Amino acid sequence: MEAMWRPKKYKYAYACAVLYTYLLTIPDSVAVYWAYGDILLHRSNAFGVLPPSKMKNACIISMILHQYVAFLLNVNPLFLAWEKLTGVHLKKFALRALVRVPVVLIQSETEQACRRVMFFLSAFIAVWVFIFGFGFGGWASMTKFVQQIQSFGFFDKCYQCPTKHYVT
Repeated sequence: MEAMWRPKKYKYAYACAVLYTYLLTIPDSVAVYWAYGDILLHRSNAFGVLPPSKMKNACIISMILHQYVAFLLNVNPLFLAWEKLTGVHLKKFALRALVRVPVVLIQSETEQACRRVMFFLSAFIAVWVFIFGFGFGGWASMTKFVQQIQSFGFFDKCYQCPTKHYVT
């Protein structure tokens, strides 16, 4: 967020993200999969195989908070547009937060519908490319190729040569 307001600081935000990944995320993941790899082949929840402890609980709470913050960051542009549309963008935060509730409810309900729409849109594009790109495009290419073969044969006598150097 800081890098958005001050783009010159993006390189520092990026460097911090890389350090976070290399120094915290990757070593932790490697350690858990090294210790519990055989169990995790059959159980996908890494927290489910760790022994109970206060640190495990803190990690689970941190993950839930992370998911909450990520959701809010991703939905924030939609919140801002909805507040502008309803005319409460200059009101107090409590009213704006109350107006955001339908956006969250609609977001949760429409996730499955969006997946279906995206599937059918992707399928339509794939069929379109197959019919018009591969089918008609291939037919046009082969037709043009056959026309060119009749005019000069499979191989030209002199490829990219000046016309006066043709050997017949």
